[in-house]
Amino acid sequence: MGKIKMGGSAVIEFEPDYCEFHITVSIQKDTSSEALSRGRQRVEEILQLLTEKAGLKIGDIILESERNDFSSYSDEKYYTYKKYFYFTYKADNKTTDTITHLLENVENTEYNLSFKFEDENEKEQLVIMKAVENSKSKAEQITNALGTKIIGFKEVVSEFNGQDYLLNDKNDIFCDSMSIFQSEKKSLASQISNPKIPISKSVDVIWLTE
Repeated sequence: MGKIKMGGSAVIEFEPDYCEFHITVSIQKDTSSEALSRGRQRVEEILQLLTEKAGLKIGDIILESERNDFSSYSDEKYYTYKKYFYFTYKADNKTTDTITHLLENVENTEYNLSFKFEDENEKEQLVIMKAVENSKSKAEQITNALGTKIIGFKEVVSEFNGQDYLLNDKNDIFCDSMSIFQSEKKSLASQISNPKIPISKSVDVIWLTE
């Protein structure tokens, strides 16, 4: 019985399952109370748009952080109020287009979008299996040249750092909200495809031969 240690690798691209839409409200004023007051007003305006126009439930909006900082540069002194919050929904650019349409006239507001997997662990396992197959294919080229064959394996070494992102019913919140724009022409932005996210893995396998 012999052994062959062979590395393998694989890359697979997956469609994202859901989006995280992050919103930042930033207000800069001369006094702390003014920055806080104007910032809270702006946040309330955005939350009303999301709940009344887009159909989002207030309980599905998650607060990330909030602060009111003092800054001083030369003779310029001011306070900056910032509030960060986000919500999730199934990856759909029609939904994203609707949300950005609602926010386009809201000042002092920034947003960014990130794509996530519901079952990243399962996807990583699929890629690892492909990497093992790649290792075996290369090892078989050697055994065929030597007139031997692979009969099993002794060890598989791989890094596995997946995380579970669990979706629940809150990701269906926009199912009935698109009616607010049904009378408008469908935008090209709402028809573009979501990005495919690559996952790459590598393994080292010790194959047993005879």
